[in-house]
Amino acid sequence: MSVGDSEDKLYEIEGDATQTTELTIKDKTFVTYFYQATNTSFIVEKELKTICKISQGKVNGTCS
Repeated sequence: MSVGDSEDKLYEIEGDATQTTELTIKDKTFVTYFYQATNTSFIVEKELKTICKISQGKVNGTCS
């Protein structure tokens, strides 16, 4: 998975997330998908439905 990949591709490749968190800041909503098996968090900009950040570990956040 890479930054810019679609949310659909994330589901297709990684499957269901262990934990999903939604965060809205200044009218932009970001969804963090955390996968326990790989200890990876993918942050998706909800409106664009694309991955905007990938982090190791469990994080919640936004993309600038």
